Amino acid sequence: MATVAVWLTLVGRGPFTRDAVVDDLLELQLMLAAVSGTMLVLVGAIAERDESTAALLKARQLAEQANLAKSQFVAAVRHDLAQPLQACQLLLGALREQVPGEQGQVVIEHLTGALEAMGAGLDALRDITAVECNLVHPRIEIFSINEVLRQLAEEYRVQAAKCGLGFRWVGCSIAAETDRQLLARILRNLLSNAMRYTGTGRVLLGCRRVPGGVRIEVWDTGPGIPTAEQDRIFEAFHRGAPSPSERVGPGDTGLGLGLATVRRLAGILGSSVTLRSKVGKGSAFAVVVPAAKLEAVRRAAAE
Repeated sequence: MATVAVWLTLVGRGPFTRDAVVDDLLELQLMLAAVSGTMLVLVGAIAERDESTAALLKARQLAEQANLAKSQFVAAVRHDLAQPLQACQLLLGALREQVPGEQGQVVIEHLTGALEAMGAGLDALRDITAVECNLVHPRIEIFSINEVLRQLAEEYRVQAAKCGLGFRWVGCSIAAETDRQLLARILRNLLSNAMRYTGTGRVLLGCRRVPGGVRIEVWDTGPGIPTAEQDRIFEAFHRGAPSPSERVGPGDTGLGLGLATVRRLAGILGSSVTLRSKVGKGSAFAVVVPAAKLEAVRRAAAE
């Protein structure tokens, strides 16, 4: 382009042909210098942007590989430890019938509780790792919330009786449109926490309709959570101050992953977990899920 511009100027054509040839060429050279400098800056900026983009893509790829490796490592550890844990539990079950005396039975109960806590900790670590590595993908379907609540009620009614707690659940006739399994995992974590921290009283599971969805709630009459702790309890590996009513077996200190997993699973479902609590009165955790539209319910029933 510069060569063509110089040639046209020399033959008296183009925009730079108003004065003497030397002056015209000088103006042309100044214009070409300005254009060349601008182009060099532009090319440098584009090259720098391309390098930055390539670096970001590489960093993202490395992060994804690291997340996948972490998830695979946790899964492998859990798999390798699951069989020994199960074997130990079976051996303790057989040993319970052979060990005489109350003191020996207490020791066996302590060992059983420690093994159960270890298994629960491994399961919680697996769940939070899968969520953080984006390996959990929701499967949206239409189902009756009452079916999920009934199943959970059957599971936790026995546990509540063992803990000396009352348990009540309220049926729900609303259909939800979300992932059934992820919702059940969220509610199981909330119910387990309620059973763990409630010394006396009762636990309530129920739901109520809200605009655009259904709010499923878990109430307890536990010690309550101070306002300063209500945000921090959802952080991974954070445990609140010990409570006198907390049911903790020997070796069962917990990892502080239950509520962190709940919040992340709720985020995957496009929802959030809310908390209302008063010290000395109890707590109420709730998660909102979208309600299925009537047309979608009829279509699902027809299928």
